[in-house]
Amino acid sequence: CMLMYSRFLLLMQKNNVKAAEVSRRTGISKSTLSKWKNGVSTPKMDKLKIIADYFHVSVEWLAGYDNSNEPYEYQVTISFVDEVQHSL
Repeated sequence: CMLMYSRFLLLMQKNNVKAAEVSRRTGISKSTLSKWKNGVSTPKMDKLKIIADYFHVSVEWLAGYDNSNEPYEYQVTISFVDEVQHSL
C-alpha cells in the first residue's frame, strides 16, 4: 500500500493537483485517501481503477506490480484532458 500511495503522490506532483482535487473529480472521499496515506486501509480494485484512469496510468503500475516508467511515457496532462472533455 505504501508503494501505491507513493506513486499516487508522484502522480499528483507531476500533474500539479492536490488530493482534494483528485477526491472531487473521482468521487473518492478525502477521508479514504487519508486512510490509504496512513496505512489504515488499502485501496480496493475499483478505487485503484478510478485513480489509474484519472491519471492515465495502468492499475498494475499504480498498485506496484509494474516497475516500468509508464507515467513518464504519457505526454497528456490532466489539464489537457479536461480541456478536451469540456470542448466536446
